[in-house]
Amino acid sequence: MHDYPGYGIVSGFQTKGYCACPTCADDLPYSWSYQLRNVVYMEFSIFLPLDHPFRGVGEDRNLDPPPVVRTMDWWENTWMDVQDGRRQQDESGLRRWSILHQPPYWKHLQIHHLLDPMHIEANVVKSLIKHMFGDKDNVRSRRACEEFNVHPDTWMQINEDGSETMPSAPWMLRKEERKILCQRISKIRFPTGM
Repeated sequence: MHDYPGYGIVSGFQTKGYCACPTCADDLPYSWSYQLRNVVYMEFSIFLPLDHPFRGVGEDRNLDPPPVVRTMDWWENTWMDVQDGRRQQDESGLRRWSILHQPPYWKHLQIHHLLDPMHIEANVVKSLIKHMFGDKDNVRSRRACEEFNVHPDTWMQINEDGSETMPSAPWMLRKEERKILCQRISKIRFPTGM
């Protein structure tokens, strides 16, 4: 499977929400954001090596190791628990037991999906540009920063008259910087067929 949502549909595993990672299952650390009305995964640095510079400082350095990769035997037992009523379907991340799990080699695969780098690159670049141009910057996203106690310099500020203002975010480009970025992107030339 190369398409992650498609993998979720075909395999019967949940690939969004609370159990978004079929490899980690219910060990995936998540939080619900009331401001964004969405599930967020804040402790993503647990997947980095302990000595990695992006792992953080202070308390963030001592986060738990990444969740254990779930084996096919674990998923079979979980599915039996769901069928017998010992476990809720929505908390397990399983919607049904797919025919994909029947081939003899399937249980020996560590990861059952391959992510498509072309779509991931396009999505990441689009998301970064939208952030830098301010398309995703709104009051709810700033309140979400406050909700999770990150980026205190971007929180909403209350004025003397009671109104709120949004300070400019350090990741947003000014008008001149946007122009330079667009000019540089327009000058990029790729070989035919790329």
